[in-house]
Amino acid sequence: TMQKLDEYGIYHTGSYALPEDKKPLVVTRNGISIGVVSYTDISNQKPGKDEAFMLDRYNEELLSADIAAVKQAGAEFVVVYIHWGKENTHDVSSRQRKMAKFIADAGADLILGSHAHCTQPFGSVETERSTVPVIYSLGNFISSMGRTINKDSVIVNFTLEKDYIT
Repeated sequence: TMQKLDEYGIYHTGSYALPEDKKPLVVTRNGISIGVVSYTDISNQKPGKDEAFMLDRYNEELLSADIAAVKQAGAEFVVVYIHWGKENTHDVSSRQRKMAKFIADAGADLILGSHAHCTQPFGSVETERSTVPVIYSLGNFISSMGRTINKDSVIVNFTLEKDYIT
């Protein structure tokens, strides 16, 4: 999958073929540098000792370091994509809310979630520096899952504007 993403010029982060593949992902569009950090709180199996580098598993210390790394690499806006929560429920768990607060306080400017295989509410987290929007689950964009709850998805369109104060 990663080879095909690379072949087609599609940016990706959060999983890696080799340890040296992990680098801060910062993309600049229209003069704004956006950092992307991706983690999972849930996976179907734990990697073996030699495979631990392959997937960014939720860890507060590592996630904080990755947010700092994208900022150091020039990110002015940080998106954290997180795979979390319970499947097949619109309800946001207390763990998701606690994690969202930590991620926002660590420096995220936008939090986008997945894993529930259905949509979950939009919310926000107040930090000392700003209000951070959170979409707890975007749903399933493409899926063969047959439950009614799995048929909706969200496409997010945010507009960022840079304030050039001189």
